[in-house]
Amino acid sequence: MRATMWCGVALAVTVLGACEGPRATDPAAADMVGPRATGRADDAAFAFGPTAAPYGHDMIHWSQRWWKWAERVPASENPLVDSVGQTCVNGQRGRVWNLPVLIAPATSGTRACTIPNGKALVVNLSGVWNDYPCPDTSFHPAPGQSLYAFLIQGAAPIVGAAHDLTLTVDGQSLPNPTAYRFTSRALTYFTGSTTLDAVLDPCITGRRQAAISDGYFVMIKPLAPGRHVISSAATDPAGTTAVTYDLTVRGDSDGDDGDDDP
Repeated sequence: MRATMWCGVALAVTVLGACEGPRATDPAAADMVGPRATGRADDAAFAFGPTAAPYGHDMIHWSQRWWKWAERVPASENPLVDSVGQTCVNGQRGRVWNLPVLIAPATSGTRACTIPNGKALVVNLSGVWNDYPCPDTSFHPAPGQSLYAFLIQGAAPIVGAAHDLTLTVDGQSLPNPTAYRFTSRALTYFTGSTTLDAVLDPCITGRRQAAISDGYFVMIKPLAPGRHVISSAATDPAGTTAVTYDLTVRGDSDGDDGDDDP
């Protein structure tokens, strides 16, 4: 799994809130909107298909929610900063949880994570979160260009160059990972923790900011109580990463089946 924060320069990076911004899309970027189905939608029994709307939302929503989660949790508690997985539960709520990714300089690793029963898991195989504004004063739309089109323009080539995507759950492989590319249809908004500016995202202001998400996201259906092994890998312009999660699903629930969109 890899995540790339893009704000003038690429930085390998980053559990979230979800306040949607205006739905004014840019016609010039209409072909960037996911999902892009290049395989069957129901090929893997362990995952929701790319055209599904798990828990009432499409995968564009869940991909944006993944990033907002990653941007919101302070560095001292952030699961992406943790190299072994012990903080994987931090910032998580509702029926849908997020699986953390590797961040630079790590390229491979194994993590252990224990979660309550009944949680679906969003996996970021390879993606870009392009947010604005940034300290680089040259990072801005061209005259007449919408902010949405500008941010999409920066993210699309990076995501488009990703290849050799794989995801396996308990030895069963996802046969069509390229069908799971999802791109924001409009600007979305988030408020990140400034404690992450040195380790995940130098563009975080601590105030409400605009952003877009583009990348490959899969939602794994709730797994049975017990031990599971989740492995993923991807190659993109930043290199190749591979991570394995030794996941334990407890037999009990945390009782939080409420708002999945805090």
